Amino acid sequence: MMPQDYVGPVMTLANLKRGNQLNMAYHGKQVMLTYEMPLAEIVLDFFDKLRACRAAMPRWTTSSRSTAPLTW
Repeated sequence: MMPQDYVGPVMTLANLKRGNQLNMAYHGKQVMLTYEMPLAEIVLDFFDKLRACRAAMPRWTTSSRSTAPLTW
């Protein structure tokens, strides 16, 4: 979940990291983005770059596929 002001920068980062957007849901003034992306893109510097463009800490879950769904 993140404020609406951060949606653009977070979506840009996720797309640069080969992310595939699965869902975007609005909950009042908050937005929840769900992306699927290769784990290799997350391991290196994804969270450092994510922290630089938004205020909320991400929550993510893994799946048995070669990619991990990422929910902010």
